[in-house]
Amino acid sequence: MTKVIKEKFNNVILVRLFLIAIVLISVLYIYFLNSTIQAIVETKNNGKNIQIISQEYQSLENEYFNLLGKIDIDYARQIGFVDQSSKVDYIVRQTAVAYGRGF
Repeated sequence: MTKVIKEKFNNVILVRLFLIAIVLISVLYIYFLNSTIQAIVETKNNGKNIQIISQEYQSLENEYFNLLGKIDIDYARQIGFVDQSSKVDYIVRQTAVAYGRGF
């Protein structure tokens, strides 16, 4: 009789352990599946953000080149540029600054 009780008790323990293992594996599966889905969604969001930043960069670059194209000699003179090409002065030093060792 005790042998039959021990076998039933062992079977009940095995069934409980099996059910606990199934529940634990299911929870771990759901957790890892959820984290994988979150990583995929975050990657897609980052890709969209990169596209938006890239478009903003391109529009700012176009605006910069448009403004750069508007700068010419007439505009420079309007804001105070004075042509110094006829007044080029060179600074001349009478003594040598650096001496070589004679390679």
